[in-house]
Amino acid sequence: MTDLYVHVHGRQTAPAVAQRRATALLTRARELAAAHPDRYPQLARGFRPGVVVVR
Repeated sequence: MTDLYVHVHGRQTAPAVAQRRATALLTRARELAAAHPDRYPQLARGFRPGVVVVR
């Protein structure tokens, strides 16, 4: 794992909604890393993020 993302959501947020939002966050992070690899030289071996969703 190269990065850990923690997504904290409110108690009234449904788990499926929280999962979609966390997935969107990771998708955006992957897009940024792919679009500007020069800004993320440590990720040259690959971008392997992990996510923790906390309620």
